[in-house]
Amino acid sequence: METVENQVFRDQSVEVDGKQFTKCTFRNARLSYAGGALPAFIDCRFSNVSLEFTQGAANTIAFLSGLKGRGFDVAIEQLTSAIREHRF
Repeated sequence: METVENQVFRDQSVEVDGKQFTKCTFRNARLSYAGGALPAFIDCRFSNVSLEFTQGAANTIAFLSGLKGRGFDVAIEQLTSAIREHRF
């Protein structure tokens, strides 16, 4: 895993797959996740950050979105509840 330390990311898109960010600051940044190895954020600061899902991660989001309203509402709600409660 690549380690990124003490960096400031401002007004830019940051690819996060497979990286460990330690004591970094993200301001007006877009965190871009493609579905690879999970990133880690240790003692980082975030201000006005958005998320972008690309490649495999975008496919997963599209799949889940396509299930909504087609008889899978309970399963989708259970999944989002698990994410909110850090049970995933």
